[in-house]
Amino acid sequence: MQETFLIEENYSFSEYVAANFAVLSRIRPIRKVFIMVVCIGLLVSLLSFGADRTSNMRAAMMAFVPILSLGSFLFVGIILVYLYGSTFKPALIRGTIYKIDASGIERQTSSACYSFAWSQFGKLEETRSMLLLHVRHKNVDSIVVLQNKMFTGEQEMNRCKTFINRMLPL
Repeated sequence: MQETFLIEENYSFSEYVAANFAVLSRIRPIRKVFIMVVCIGLLVSLLSFGADRTSNMRAAMMAFVPILSLGSFLFVGIILVYLYGSTFKPALIRGTIYKIDASGIERQTSSACYSFAWSQFGKLEETRSMLLLHVRHKNVDSIVVLQNKMFTGEQEMNRCKTFINRMLPL
């Protein structure tokens, strides 16, 4: 029996933000920048310690400024992309259909269709609310996000996870 799963993407704002933070936290260059910012913040705070208590508190607070700045920058960027997408290109957020079968995963939007063969997938990662499929396509690492709520039920999600694990290359 040939198994085929058709899954429709329909993000709310909070789901879109959660999916993007899940993806961004797994992209190696962004992780490196975040770690670098944290290290610089800690280094600045350590080098700023002085003799009086006021300057020590200020130095401790300085460690969080770069971290908060980077987090705010990413959060505002995600919000702007969501607003742009929901206003001008709703297919970015809603209406994408994933077709999962023995040949791979096909992502269909109103304007484009992308196909990924199973040989391009690296691993399946499961979080509390989504499945993340790591893809290497044309030397670019990407992640296909399938939210748990996109499935009709827990049974279909478990069948799909089992199918994907069976199809992934060793």
